[in-house]
Amino acid sequence: MFSSMDEVLEAIADSEYREIIGNLQISQYHAGRRFKVDDDGYALVRPTGRGKWVRENRYVMEQFLGRRLFSHETVHHKNGVRTDNRLTNLELWSTYQPKGQRMIDKLVWAQEIIDTYLPIAKAMYLK
Repeated sequence: MFSSMDEVLEAIADSEYREIIGNLQISQYHAGRRFKVDDDGYALVRPTGRGKWVRENRYVMEQFLGRRLFSHETVHHKNGVRTDNRLTNLELWSTYQPKGQRMIDKLVWAQEIIDTYLPIAKAMYLK
C-alpha cells in the first residue's frame, strides 16, 4: 500500500489532521474539506466552544501542542500553501528573544527555549 516511510508518516499525519478538525464548524468546501478563507488567504475554522473564526494553521498546532500559542509564536506553512494545514506541512516559529545582552540573560533565555521547545521538537521531528 505504501511505497516509502514518508508516505506512511504523511498518512498518519493526515489522519491526525482529520481527527483534529473533525469537531469544527466549517463553511466552504475545498480539496475534500470545508473551511472559510480570510483576506490573506488563510483557512479559517470555528472550533466548538470558541465562538469565533480562527486561523486553522494555529488551531491545528494548538491541538498538537495541547495548549494555546504564546504571543511570540507563529505557525509557518512549509510549502507556502496557506490552506494546507496538515501537521506535516506546519512549523512552529518563535520571535522571542531576551531584552538584555548580558551573557547570563542569554543563558537563562536559552534554557527557557530548550525547556519549552525540546519536547515539541522531539514529538514533531524525531519520530
